[in-house]
Amino acid sequence: MLPKKVWLALGAVGVLVGAVIAVLPVRVQFARDPLLRLRDLDPELSPPAATAECGSPARSINVKPRGTSLYELARARACQDAGRRRLLIAWATGDVIVIVGLIGIVGVDRGGHRPSKAPPAPVPSGGREGMLGTE
Repeated sequence: MLPKKVWLALGAVGVLVGAVIAVLPVRVQFARDPLLRLRDLDPELSPPAATAECGSPARSINVKPRGTSLYELARARACQDAGRRRLLIAWATGDVIVIVGLIGIVGVDRGGHRPSKAPPAPVPSGGREGMLGTE
């Protein structure tokens, strides 16, 4: 069984991993966005690259389109979706690592032992009280 400090460190690592995942910049590709299919209706629209740097996930959740073009609307929606996904992944990953650390701490506190089995049920005495037909 590992010492309690190792399990505490694992919990701290879980918090750090979640935080690092949450601040890594988000990059999205949104060429398959349904809004961008509408550009084919207008021959004057040139197809811009359908990738974008969205920044940190927390900032990406509230990103607003910079204009009213279909490209900007699709980019904003893709950044919002990617930011939400990244934050959920960070939260879930960090939580799993922290929970494993907490389980380890509980195991150390219990001494690494499982609870003992319940004692057997008492055996009735050989008296006549429980026997039928005896008086």
